[in-house]
Amino acid sequence: MLKYLLITPLLFFSVTAETQVHPDLNQPNIDIVTTTQAIKQHIERHWLRPPGISNIEQLKARVKLTLKRDGTIKSLRIVKSSGHQFYDNSILRAVRKAIPLPIPSDKYEKFKLLDLYFSG
Repeated sequence: MLKYLLITPLLFFSVTAETQVHPDLNQPNIDIVTTTQAIKQHIERHWLRPPGISNIEQLKARVKLTLKRDGTIKSLRIVKSSGHQFYDNSILRAVRKAIPLPIPSDKYEKFKLLDLYFSG
C-alpha cells in the first residue's frame, strides 16, 4: 500500500495514519482530505514497486511536486531519497504515469505545491 503525507499551508494530513491537524485548526478541512485521498488513490494505481528489494517496507522517500492548473507536472523531484535508486525512480514513474492528477480547478491554489512522503 502506498503511504504518504501531504502538507498544505492549511493542513498536515497523513493518509495512512490518524488525521493530524495543523495546530491553528480545530478540525481538518474535509475538502482537502477528500482531494488528498483522491490523489493518493490515483497515484497508487500507477505505482509498481521494484521487485527484489528485501527491505522495501522500511524504505521512505519524499517527493516535491509543483503542478500546473490542469494537473500536469511543472516540476518533480526527490527531496529525500530512500537510499535505493530503483525505489525512488519507481515513485517518480508512478507520479508521471498518474498525470494529470485529479485536482479540481477551484482547489488549485491549495494543491499546486505538494510534498508526498512514500513508504514501503
